[in-house]
Amino acid sequence: MVVTDLHGDRDAFNRCLSHFSRLYRQDAVDHLILLGDLIHGYGASEMDNSVHMVIDMMALQNTFGPDQVIMLLGNHEMPHIYGISLSKGDQDFTPRFEHALGDQRLRVLSFFDSLPFYVRTAAG
Repeated sequence: MVVTDLHGDRDAFNRCLSHFSRLYRQDAVDHLILLGDLIHGYGASEMDNSVHMVIDMMALQNTFGPDQVIMLLGNHEMPHIYGISLSKGDQDFTPRFEHALGDQRLRVLSFFDSLPFYVRTAAG
């Protein structure tokens, strides 16, 4: 199961995880691959669940294993590794996410730094 560009949308994230869990239990899928851009919601800061979603993704990898749940490094995660800013139009994403990280900053940035740019599946 491949998912991309959730951008801090908790409802979409929960639906994807629920769907994956159900299909995984039925042996209908082997892997969940998130293609990046899990973070940086476009709406109001109180609607952006990016940090909690990253922590949940880390826990999901611990539960299912990093070979079953794979997250690729997206262009929205990358600026936090290199300390650069990412913006689009009038929206500057990086400071809001950095502020929301709080005491999880080192843990989350270490996770981002460990993410691959690509994955090769058995089907090629």
